Amino acid sequence: MDLLVKTVIGAIIVAILISVAYDFAQGGFTQQTSAAYAANTVYSYLKTTFPGAIINITNESNSTFQGSWHILASVINEPNSPCPGYAVYSFDYPKYKLVYQVENVYTANCTIFGFNTNGTYLVVSGPVAVTRAYSLNITQVNELVKTFGFNNVTTSAQFYNSITIQNSTYDSVWLTNFSAKNSNYSTYVAITQHGGNAVANYTVHS
Repeated sequence: MDLLVKTVIGAIIVAILISVAYDFAQGGFTQQTSAAYAANTVYSYLKTTFPGAIINITNESNSTFQGSWHILASVINEPNSPCPGYAVYSFDYPKYKLVYQVENVYTANCTIFGFNTNGTYLVVSGPVAVTRAYSLNITQVNELVKTFGFNNVTTSAQFYNSITIQNSTYDSVWLTNFSAKNSNYSTYVAITQHGGNAVANYTVHS
């Protein structure tokens, strides 16, 4: 085989190798990953990263990156505290492994991001409802926290299309509950879904 033929063959082999390397870098030759596997991997990672948090995989869809899945997950940190943290993260797995993007932060450090008081803000989640109720400086809530300590207060929230409280009926409200392990009473605060305004508060003794 003369030198020219060897040179041509060598050039072809190099070109093939470069093409294969490029396709591999683009994820073209990665092992096919199922949506369930990607979601479970993300879920396990978040459970380890945010111990004690409530993790929910909210969406699985085809990623813009070939062979990968776009996974959305919500994370609620300290879910039963007076100020739970609530954020949404996205992953493109396996393209970017477990490197995530922060899609939205709803609450953190007792702050509701994007909140306004003109009535246009829509309270659509329990963590936001609890944080809003706590931030309203309701006397009974403040006294409970002062007596038993912030870290000893537990909370919950439930949405009602319609609810009657103390002989008054309210539509589209969140009823939030504040209690403590050693207390003999719980304090409830009802806030509107639109605007997060307090419409009622009361205490129930056990």
